[in-house]
Amino acid sequence: MAFYSILGKCQMRYTKVWMQLVKAVKLQKLILAHNEIQLLKEDIRNLPLLSVLNVSHNKLSHLPTAIGELKSLKALDVSNNLLNEIPEEVGSATALIKFDCSGNQIKDLPCSLGNCLDLSDLKIWLYSASNNRLTSLPEELSNCSKMSKLDVEGNKLTTLSEKLVASWTFLTELIAEIASIPSSIKGCSLLAESIDDDDFSARLEL
Repeated sequence: MAFYSILGKCQMRYTKVWMQLVKAVKLQKLILAHNEIQLLKEDIRNLPLLSVLNVSHNKLSHLPTAIGELKSLKALDVSNNLLNEIPEEVGSATALIKFDCSGNQIKDLPCSLGNCLDLSDLKIWLYSASNNRLTSLPEELSNCSKMSKLDVEGNKLTTLSEKLVASWTFLTELIAEIASIPSSIKGCSLLAESIDDDDFSARLEL
C-alpha cells in the first residue's frame, strides 16, 4: 500500500511536500495529523486511490469540496479542527465507511451523508463546551443500514428518531446523552442482546 505520513511535522514541511504528494497518484493512505495545517487544497482530487485520509488535530476551518471526488475513500478523520460545517460534497465519497468529525464547531451534518451506504462508524462527539452542537441527525442517515458504531456524546441531541434507529439493525455501540430512548431500539438485537429493559439507560449513558 502506498503510504505517506508527516505526522507531527511543521507547517513549512507540509507546504514543501504538498506539491509532490498530489503527484503521487497511487497514494492510498495519507496521515497529516498534528501539523497546524490551515488549508487542505482542492487538488487533493489528484489522489484517486486514496482510501484513508487523516487530517485531525490541525487548524482547518473548512474542507475542500474535492473530497467528494475521492471515490476510494473509506476512512476520513477531520477531528479536532476548526470546522463549522461539513460540505455536502462529502456525501459523494460513497465508499466512506468511517467518518470522525469530533471536536469541531459543527451544528449540522449534510443530508448527503445518506449516500454513503457503507458508512458504519460515525463519531461526532464533543470535547469541550465550544465544540459540536448538533441538535439532530439527518433522516437520510437511515440509508446507512450498516451503521454499527455511533458516538454523538456531548452534543445537544435530546433523542434519536425512530426511523434512524429502526434502520440501524447492526448497531453494536451507541454513545449518546439523550432524554428518551426510541422504542425501535428493540430492533438493534446486537446492541440489546445482553441488556434487559432496566439497563438500557446505563448502556446509552443517559
